[in-house]
Amino acid sequence: MQDLSQLPYEYRFFFEAPHSPVWNDLHDPGLGHGIHSASSIANIVGYGYNSRFVYYLLCTGQRQKEDMSENIAVQHGEQNEPNARNDFIRKFPHIYFCNPGFLLHPEYPFIAATSDGFGWDSKKEMPVSIEFKCPFISGNVQSTRDIKENYLIQVTVQMACTGFRLAYLHYWFEEEESVTFEIPFCEKVWDCILKAVQEFRKEVELKREDYPRRMKKDPVLAMHLHNLVKKIKQL
Repeated sequence: MQDLSQLPYEYRFFFEAPHSPVWNDLHDPGLGHGIHSASSIANIVGYGYNSRFVYYLLCTGQRQKEDMSENIAVQHGEQNEPNARNDFIRKFPHIYFCNPGFLLHPEYPFIAATSDGFGWDSKKEMPVSIEFKCPFISGNVQSTRDIKENYLIQVTVQMACTGFRLAYLHYWFEEEESVTFEIPFCEKVWDCILKAVQEFRKEVELKREDYPRRMKKDPVLAMHLHNLVKKIKQL
């Protein structure tokens, strides 16, 4: 696949339906397009579903992307996202909602975002990014209501790509009330993320054979994420 990070800016917006073949390819780091999506970047900074080491293997073609289509939690999320969307629209009628595409960052085109929605908040008079989560509850119910670091990283990247300063993180629970968090853009969190991604790209280019299996999380990023969670809970 062509290195899409080299495309002129006016060609960096893709209207692709979620989980379509092209959408899936753009989320596969092993295809050589040079792009890291918002959800994948959580792996780079140590908060993703995969370790940084596993993601490195994917990006360097040393490992194939795992087929998650049969994963129960993934199936649950995909099947219930329309419910989450309808619930959000009902809960926030003052937010004009539209479906976005696949957006590359205007200055750092190796970073991409696919928000679940863009909107215009008529009360705050500002554009917002919208992300839906449908947690698969199999244990501690309360833990599914926590503000998870990987979600904060994901929506921060989405806001950085769009230039928006606010995102709504909307949790939808089957047969339960939904929970919505307002996530303000945090420049300090974004700076840490950008630095980590830039360093990771250099490592991928070198294709190191001695790439460490375990790496410590950035304590500065951890501190800023902790402070951001505190701020969100006060809103």
